[in-house]
Amino acid sequence: MVALTRSFGNDGDVFCSSCGSPIDGQVCTVCGTPSATWTDLPTSSELQYVGWWRRVGATVADNAILVIPTLAVFTLLNAVGNSLLGILGVLIMQALYIIGMLSSAKGQTLGNRVASSRVVRATDGGRVTTQQVCVRWAIVAAYSIPAAFSTSSNFSLGISIFALVDCLYPLFNERKQTWHDRIAGTVVVRR
Repeated sequence: MVALTRSFGNDGDVFCSSCGSPIDGQVCTVCGTPSATWTDLPTSSELQYVGWWRRVGATVADNAILVIPTLAVFTLLNAVGNSLLGILGVLIMQALYIIGMLSSAKGQTLGNRVASSRVVRATDGGRVTTQQVCVRWAIVAAYSIPAAFSTSSNFSLGISIFALVDCLYPLFNERKQTWHDRIAGTVVVRR
Protein backbone atom coordinates (compact mmCIF):
# COMPACT_ATOMS: atom_id res chain seq x y z
CA MET A 1 0.00 0.00 0.00
CA VAL A 2 1.24 3.48 -0.83
CA ALA A 3 1.07 5.72 2.22
CA LEU A 4 0.10 9.29 1.48
CA THR A 5 1.19 12.21 3.62
CA ARG A 6 -1.34 14.46 5.24
CA SER A 7 -2.57 17.11 2.85
CA PHE A 8 -3.55 20.45 4.32
CA GLY A 9 -4.50 21.89 0.95
CA ASN A 10 -8.00 21.71 -0.54
CA ASP A 11 -10.16 19.89 1.98
CA GLY A 12 -7.40 18.35 4.17
CA ASP A 13 -9.72 15.55 5.29
CA VAL A 14 -8.22 12.40 6.75
CA PHE A 15 -9.62 8.96 6.02
CA CYS A 16 -9.10 5.52 7.55
CA SER A 17 -6.59 3.42 5.59
CA SER A 18 -8.61 0.25 6.23
CA CYS A 19 -12.18 1.19 5.38
CA GLY A 20 -11.93 4.69 3.86
CA SER A 21 -14.25 6.33 6.40
CA PRO A 22 -13.64 9.97 7.37
CA ILE A 23 -11.92 10.13 10.77
CA ASP A 24 -11.48 12.81 13.37
CA GLY A 25 -10.23 10.99 16.46
CA GLN A 26 -7.63 8.50 17.64
CA VAL A 27 -9.42 5.38 16.36
CA CYS A 28 -11.70 4.90 13.33
CA THR A 29 -15.28 4.71 14.61
CA VAL A 30 -16.28 2.35 11.75
CA CYS A 31 -13.59 -0.36 11.83
CA GLY A 32 -11.48 0.47 14.92
CA THR A 33 -8.17 1.02 13.10
CA PRO A 34 -5.72 2.96 15.31
CA SER A 35 -4.41 6.34 14.18
CA ALA A 36 -0.91 5.05 13.42
CA THR A 37 -2.16 3.54 10.13
CA TRP A 38 -4.31 6.42 8.94
CA THR A 39 -3.55 8.00 5.58
CA ASP A 40 -4.95 10.84 3.56
CA LEU A 41 -6.93 10.01 0.47
CA PRO A 42 -6.68 11.78 -2.82
CA THR A 43 -8.91 14.84 -2.72
CA SER A 44 -12.17 14.83 -4.61
CA SER A 45 -10.48 16.92 -7.31
CA GLU A 46 -8.00 14.07 -7.89
CA LEU A 47 -10.59 11.26 -7.94
CA GLN A 48 -13.94 11.75 -9.61
CA TYR A 49 -16.38 9.52 -7.76
CA VAL A 50 -19.02 7.95 -9.95
CA GLY A 51 -22.60 8.95 -9.25
CA TRP A 52 -25.48 6.65 -8.47
CA TRP A 53 -26.96 6.55 -11.99
CA ARG A 54 -23.64 5.60 -13.58
CA ARG A 55 -23.32 2.78 -11.02
CA VAL A 56 -26.84 1.61 -11.87
CA GLY A 57 -25.91 1.68 -15.56
CA ALA A 58 -22.85 -0.51 -14.92
CA THR A 59 -24.96 -2.99 -12.91
CA VAL A 60 -27.68 -3.14 -15.60
CA ALA A 61 -25.04 -3.68 -18.30
CA ASP A 62 -23.37 -6.48 -16.29
CA ASN A 63 -26.75 -8.13 -15.65
CA ALA A 64 -27.60 -7.95 -19.36
CA ILE A 65 -24.23 -9.54 -20.20
CA LEU A 66 -24.68 -12.29 -17.59
CA VAL A 67 -28.35 -13.16 -18.21
CA ILE A 68 -27.78 -15.79 -20.91
CA PRO A 69 -24.76 -17.49 -19.23
CA THR A 70 -26.67 -17.44 -15.91
CA LEU A 71 -29.73 -19.11 -17.44
CA ALA A 72 -27.56 -21.66 -19.27
CA VAL A 73 -25.59 -22.63 -16.13
CA PHE A 74 -28.73 -22.80 -13.98
CA THR A 75 -30.68 -24.86 -16.53
CA LEU A 76 -27.82 -27.31 -17.06
CA LEU A 77 -27.05 -27.83 -13.35
CA ASN A 78 -30.72 -27.93 -12.41
CA ALA A 79 -31.28 -30.70 -15.00
CA VAL A 80 -28.25 -32.66 -13.79
CA GLY A 81 -28.87 -32.16 -10.07
CA ASN A 82 -31.41 -29.82 -8.52
CA SER A 83 -32.15 -26.12 -8.09
CA LEU A 84 -29.64 -25.86 -5.21
CA LEU A 85 -26.86 -27.05 -7.50
CA GLY A 86 -28.09 -24.62 -10.17
CA ILE A 87 -28.02 -21.66 -7.79
CA LEU A 88 -24.56 -22.56 -6.48
CA GLY A 89 -23.29 -22.92 -10.05
CA VAL A 90 -24.66 -19.51 -10.95
CA LEU A 91 -23.03 -17.93 -7.89
CA ILE A 92 -19.67 -19.50 -8.75
CA MET A 93 -19.92 -18.39 -12.38
CA GLN A 94 -20.83 -14.83 -11.39
CA ALA A 95 -18.06 -14.76 -8.75
CA LEU A 96 -15.50 -15.80 -11.35
CA TYR A 97 -16.68 -13.03 -13.66
CA ILE A 98 -16.81 -10.24 -11.04
CA ILE A 99 -13.63 -11.22 -9.16
CA GLY A 100 -11.70 -11.91 -12.35
CA MET A 101 -12.66 -8.67 -14.06
CA LEU A 102 -12.30 -6.35 -11.06
CA SER A 103 -8.95 -7.94 -10.08
CA SER A 104 -7.56 -7.20 -13.53
CA ALA A 105 -5.24 -4.26 -14.18
CA LYS A 106 -8.16 -2.10 -15.35
CA GLY A 107 -10.37 -2.83 -12.31
CA GLN A 108 -13.48 -2.98 -14.50
CA THR A 109 -16.23 -5.38 -15.39
CA LEU A 110 -17.71 -5.06 -18.87
CA GLY A 111 -20.52 -3.04 -17.26
CA ASN A 112 -17.96 -0.67 -15.76
CA ARG A 113 -16.43 -0.22 -19.21
CA VAL A 114 -19.84 0.68 -20.62
CA ALA A 115 -20.36 3.17 -17.76
CA SER A 116 -16.77 4.52 -17.98
CA SER A 117 -16.06 3.65 -14.37
CA ARG A 118 -13.63 1.48 -12.43
CA VAL A 119 -13.16 0.20 -8.89
CA VAL A 120 -10.09 1.42 -6.99
CA ARG A 121 -8.73 1.31 -3.44
CA ALA A 122 -10.35 3.92 -1.21
CA THR A 123 -7.07 4.64 0.56
CA ASP A 124 -5.00 5.83 -2.38
CA GLY A 125 -6.91 5.33 -5.65
CA GLY A 126 -4.66 2.40 -6.63
CA ARG A 127 -5.52 -0.98 -8.08
CA VAL A 128 -7.84 -3.07 -5.89
CA THR A 129 -6.54 -6.30 -4.42
CA THR A 130 -8.14 -9.67 -5.05
CA GLN A 131 -9.00 -9.78 -1.34
CA GLN A 132 -10.93 -6.48 -1.59
CA VAL A 133 -12.81 -7.73 -4.64
CA CYS A 134 -13.66 -11.01 -2.88
CA VAL A 135 -14.96 -9.13 0.18
CA ARG A 136 -17.01 -6.83 -2.05
CA TRP A 137 -18.53 -9.73 -3.96
CA ALA A 138 -19.12 -11.82 -0.82
CA ILE A 139 -21.23 -9.07 0.74
CA VAL A 140 -23.44 -8.82 -2.33
CA ALA A 141 -23.66 -12.63 -2.51
CA ALA A 142 -24.50 -12.74 1.21
CA TYR A 143 -27.75 -10.92 0.60
CA SER A 144 -28.43 -12.77 -2.67
CA ILE A 145 -28.05 -16.32 -1.34
CA PRO A 146 -30.52 -16.12 1.57
CA ALA A 147 -33.10 -14.45 -0.65
CA ALA A 148 -32.89 -17.41 -3.06
CA PHE A 149 -33.20 -20.09 -0.35
CA SER A 150 -35.39 -18.50 2.31
CA THR A 151 -38.90 -19.78 2.92
CA SER A 152 -39.58 -17.10 5.54
CA SER A 153 -41.13 -13.97 4.09
CA ASN A 154 -39.93 -11.89 7.09
CA PHE A 155 -36.35 -13.03 6.57
CA SER A 156 -36.55 -12.33 2.82
CA LEU A 157 -37.98 -8.89 3.57
CA GLY A 158 -35.10 -8.13 5.96
CA ILE A 159 -32.51 -9.23 3.39
CA SER A 160 -34.28 -7.18 0.71
CA ILE A 161 -34.21 -4.08 2.92
CA PHE A 162 -30.46 -4.56 3.55
CA ALA A 163 -29.86 -4.94 -0.21
CA LEU A 164 -31.92 -1.81 -0.94
CA VAL A 165 -30.07 0.26 1.67
CA ASP A 166 -26.71 -0.98 0.31
CA CYS A 167 -27.70 0.02 -3.22
CA LEU A 168 -29.09 3.44 -2.22
CA TYR A 169 -26.28 4.33 0.20
CA PRO A 170 -24.19 6.12 -2.49
CA LEU A 171 -26.93 8.76 -2.70
CA PHE A 172 -26.09 9.82 0.87
CA ASN A 173 -22.34 9.11 1.08
CA GLU A 174 -19.90 11.90 0.19
CA ARG A 175 -17.63 9.43 -1.61
CA LYS A 176 -20.57 7.69 -3.37
CA GLN A 177 -19.75 4.36 -1.69
CA THR A 178 -22.11 1.46 -1.07
CA TRP A 179 -21.82 -0.47 2.18
CA HIS A 180 -19.95 -3.19 0.34
CA ASP A 181 -17.50 -0.53 -0.92
CA ARG A 182 -16.93 0.82 2.58
CA ILE A 183 -16.39 -2.62 4.10
CA ALA A 184 -14.04 -3.68 1.28
CA GLY A 185 -12.20 -0.34 1.26
CA THR A 186 -13.05 0.55 -2.35
CA VAL A 187 -14.55 3.43 -4.31
CA VAL A 188 -15.90 3.61 -7.85
CA VAL A 189 -14.38 6.38 -9.96
CA ARG A 190 -14.50 7.64 -13.51
CA ARG A 191 -12.18 5.75 -15.81
